[in-house]
Amino acid sequence: MSHLQKKLEKDQEKYVKACNIDRDKPKPRKDIFNFAMMEKYFDYIFEKPQKSELDECDNEKFNEFVKEYAKDFKLTTKDEWFYGVKKVAEKLGYCTDNKLYKQNPDSYKGNTAKVCELLRLAITGYKNSPDLYEIMLALGEEEVKNRLKQA
Repeated sequence: MSHLQKKLEKDQEKYVKACNIDRDKPKPRKDIFNFAMMEKYFDYIFEKPQKSELDECDNEKFNEFVKEYAKDFKLTTKDEWFYGVKKVAEKLGYCTDNKLYKQNPDSYKGNTAKVCELLRLAITGYKNSPDLYEIMLALGEEEVKNRLKQA
């Protein structure tokens, strides 16, 4: 029995949720088409990731944002979750209006996309991933809280 099979047998519900991420959209994801690809593409679902893709210059921003965001994190609806992300971002000096950010990027630490990237790194270990909210649903609120606090 492979390492992945053992993980999947231990938590089948998480496996099913991971398989369904981005599958119900008008253009469903097709990059994972067999069982063997699960371990490569969804390693962060089954084990806490390392923030491997974090740039040295973003380390301070990462620590500041994730620490502040973790204080009040709660897995709610997607809209409420995103509102919470923007609220913390704005509090810490990030711009939540892309048009405004593009006009004067030097006035801010970054934009909403940047803070979502920082959260994605804390939760998955990657800058790019499928829908972050769906990943958090698959992981569950307690696991996400643990990852944010340990990031």
